[in-house]
Amino acid sequence: MNICAIIVGDSENSTRTMASLSGFDNLTAFPCRDLAQIDFKSIDSEYIFFIKNGDALSDYAKQCLLFNLALKDSDILYSDEAIIDNNNKKFNFYKPDYSPELILSMNYFRNLLCIKTSLLKEIKTIDSVCYENFLYELVLKILPKCKTITHIDEVLYHGYSPKNKVSYEDFYTDFDQVAGRKLLENYCQDNAIEVQVLDARYHGTYRLKYVIQGEPLISIVIPFKDMPELLDACITSILEKSTYKNFEIIGIDNGSKKETTLKLMQALKQKDLRVQFHSLDIPFNYSVLNNEAVNQFAKGEHIIFLNNDTEVIKPEWIEAMLEHSQRPQVGVVGAKLLYPDHSIQHCGMILGGLVLHAHRQLPDNQPGYFYFPHVVRNYHAVTFACTMMKTALFKEVGGLNETLKIACNDVDICARVSELGYYNVYTPYAVLYHYESKSRGMDDTPEKIMLADWERDIAAKCTPALFLRDSFYNKHLTRYDDDFSEGIREDIKGFALLFFQRLRRRYRELGFSGVGALIVKRLRK
Repeated sequence: MNICAIIVGDSENSTRTMASLSGFDNLTAFPCRDLAQIDFKSIDSEYIFFIKNGDALSDYAKQCLLFNLALKDSDILYSDEAIIDNNNKKFNFYKPDYSPELILSMNYFRNLLCIKTSLLKEIKTIDSVCYENFLYELVLKILPKCKTITHIDEVLYHGYSPKNKVSYEDFYTDFDQVAGRKLLENYCQDNAIEVQVLDARYHGTYRLKYVIQGEPLISIVIPFKDMPELLDACITSILEKSTYKNFEIIGIDNGSKKETTLKLMQALKQKDLRVQFHSLDIPFNYSVLNNEAVNQFAKGEHIIFLNNDTEVIKPEWIEAMLEHSQRPQVGVVGAKLLYPDHSIQHCGMILGGLVLHAHRQLPDNQPGYFYFPHVVRNYHAVTFACTMMKTALFKEVGGLNETLKIACNDVDICARVSELGYYNVYTPYAVLYHYESKSRGMDDTPEKIMLADWERDIAAKCTPALFLRDSFYNKHLTRYDDDFSEGIREDIKGFALLFFQRLRRRYRELGFSGVGALIVKRLRK
């Protein structure tokens, strides 16, 4: 297989770059001081990859690259990467597999980027003068024609920084924000996508704000039992803050007894005709309550599943989810949920190992792992504490699994939607408070922990592939904590957690369940 390496720019350390390319069979190196000089039509190689002069490929890049190119007929191939600081310390960027939302929020492909030459030859013009923007422009122009995008989850590319310490910002320092926004605007115009392209919170990140088609009815389903102060705060925040007006609120009363709750229900119905309540006095089963609400009462084209222990923060929360839910290829849409102290409770879920909420308890004013909490991106699962999906799709997949009464019913349905070929989306622009399990309490007793563990196992058996490998995560990041950390410490802790979960279930009839629950609770902290 013939490969061409385009070496971009000048550098005093070009020897390092050339040394890293030695040993490649059938490799043609093409030095390029000016990006405008590149003529893809004159290159005969099957694939072209790009390297900045002064950077280097890792020791095993050759084997990984050639193996993957031989194994798969890839149109685009990208790898994990690292920047090495002046103290020779690596700062790694472990990336997810292809995420159609994330690549339009930021160029996370970056380096190493390898593209099929035949696709590059179809590009008529290249406008970028900055290397980082150049890579993004190539990706955006080729993306609509791609059939196979391959991610190699190994660090194959080393960038070098003169700084003594590297951070997330250094990966996008040289990226031209204004030019990047123009690239996205051109991409959307060329592909007839009706959006407004906006700068997101951090440099190098964007928001594609989709135009909402029409004004479809949204059914907001809220199961509850008593807790009138929570219910009042939840529904009042919807009525008073929401800028989207075409909705109905369907409260599902799971056996409330308090007089204050009954009076509140009556008052809310009189306050706004969009509010209705229905009684379903059965033993608590979250899946049954929501299924009945959708099948018996909901009239909306889209459903919002909402916990009663939530409160609206951003008035455009409905629009922020609807702009994605309306798209044909999108399945389930999840929101950013915050604790009262403005730390993150939910910004997507990580599968594999344990089921985890990404970046849980990270202060919302911190960037998180490569800004992921603050950009639109894909996850295989999002929490049903606040979720939107098409009513027709919910019914197509058979609704929530009623075997899963409490835990993992959201993970299960999201996984089933993913397996049908839909992409589930997390948006940071629908923001609510979530007081997390105030209604029925936390899973911190032996019985509740045991039931949650059992239900997770049931969900894992339904969609085992997603629980073995989460393609929107990375194998080098811990599977047993939610902070995207590297290293084996958290994995050892996680293996211990799983061990004691199994031990507790095996010996619970001998009276050891309380001890097991205590160990699990401590390990989860």
